[in-house]
Amino acid sequence: MVARLCDDRGLEHRLLSPAEVNLTSQQALGALLDVERPWAVINTLGYGKIDQAEREHQEFWLTHTVGAALLAQACEMRGVQLLTFSSDQVFGGEGEAPYHELDLASPVNAYGRAKLEAERQVLANHPAALIVRSSAVFGSGTGRGCLPRPSEPCKPGRWSW
Repeated sequence: MVARLCDDRGLEHRLLSPAEVNLTSQQALGALLDVERPWAVINTLGYGKIDQAEREHQEFWLTHTVGAALLAQACEMRGVQLLTFSSDQVFGGEGEAPYHELDLASPVNAYGRAKLEAERQVLANHPAALIVRSSAVFGSGTGRGCLPRPSEPCKPGRWSW
């Protein structure tokens, strides 16, 4: 989905597999950014398996919280823009109205706690980073996920951070 959105907008891009990105090593992330020299990074690494995050909370915390913080720091040090994703799981789910970004976060599970701390760490390390909180990001290519809409105006040289 990300590749197709970039293609549609004429944005040069390179997709990296999880095997190519070591989110747990500041040195490896820095070396990768130094070689690739991107103007922006869209962090889609991770998984949305809430139950698995409960069972494997240490691994999830390492990749989603520590990894996100290290990536943010590496990007900030190199002047690289960063877009990363969070989750509606940072909220407790007790409300009936749609959540607003300024609503009080109160995660009730390991997934939500890790995502909330990742948000805090990303912004502490890269204050200009863009964090998207969503319940569904990519989807089946139908354009129903949240990513196609905010990226509509994105053309080379047009997206101002």
